[in-house]
Amino acid sequence: MVAYNFQPAFQAAIRDGSKDLTFRRIGVAKHARPGDRIPLLFPQGPGKKAAGVTALCVLRAQVMITGAGVLRIVGPVLTFNDHGAGLARLLEACEQAMPQAAEHLPRLAAHDGFADWPALWTWQRDNARDDESAHELARIVIGWNPATIEERA
Repeated sequence: MVAYNFQPAFQAAIRDGSKDLTFRRIGVAKHARPGDRIPLLFPQGPGKKAAGVTALCVLRAQVMITGAGVLRIVGPVLTFNDHGAGLARLLEACEQAMPQAAEHLPRLAAHDGFADWPALWTWQRDNARDDESAHELARIVIGWNPATIEERA
């Protein structure tokens, strides 16, 4: 089963529903697919069971991102239900080929728990692998529906 770990800074935003997507590295692990129930975990330290919630995956897309925004969406955007379709429309509006793409970036960053796109980009760049480019990163975007969040047993 696919599970995603989150730093403590994101726990409140996930629980209150303001963070409903995440950008993840490609090739590190298997990723959730729309329709999957995914654990969103908050590690508690060595030897302790991670706390967390589960939610329904509603979006999966592969993207290339830069400091300027979403450079391009690579391949199909997979969605499940209206919430996933809404996240997909936002992601597509942010693609740099689209008019006013930059105007939509703050909303996309907010869905990932960041104040703005530069903050999201800085976090992604600072947490990139050594073999990744410092100017362009390949990522999988995973989105979930906050209305489906349940406490993890």
